[in-house]
Amino acid sequence: MTDAHEGRGIIMISSDLPEIFASTDRLLVLHEGKLAATLTAAETTPKEILNYAAGLATSSKGAARMADQKLTRMKEQA
Repeated sequence: MTDAHEGRGIIMISSDLPEIFASTDRLLVLHEGKLAATLTAAETTPKEILNYAAGLATSSKGAARMADQKLTRMKEQA
């Protein structure tokens, strides 16, 4: 997409995994309204995304929390 190459971000909310993989580089997966994972489309699978969304993937919750805190800090600095 030209927007990404020009430094603009696009927020897309979807549960259509083929659409997500065709349209994005990075995915933020939510579980119960909280960030569960930050993933790259090239390095993940639909199963992994669904596991995070369902709350079944718990090993990276600490990493997800850290990513959420980093995003918060970035927003505050902007």
